[in-house]
Amino acid sequence: MGAVAKLKNARSREEWAGAIATAWNKQVDGIFETGMLLESAKSELPHGEWLKLIEAELPFTRTTASRLVQISEDGRLRNDAHVHHLPVAWGTKYDTCVAFARVFEMLRMG
Repeated sequence: MGAVAKLKNARSREEWAGAIATAWNKQVDGIFETGMLLESAKSELPHGEWLKLIEAELPFTRTTASRLVQISEDGRLRNDAHVHHLPVAWGTKYDTCVAFARVFEMLRMG
């Protein structure tokens, strides 16, 4: 295989970095948005419909839905100063959320 020819209208390294970072951050934003949408749906749907929504129409379990809501509600995880340091995987974000809660509870209790 030969060298890849450069296109005259090719993006710069900075443009590629911006496009790739934007796509990557959609994952992070999507986790928070999914949790907020789940929370809104739970408050707006009639009693029992939220579970039916999850069980019949969403690609994850009730446990996952509850964890996504918990992630979206945690202000420490949503803090703009920290969000870019967080892992992308929602499960790891949930573990971080639980760990934060335990540490803050221990500090509160002395």
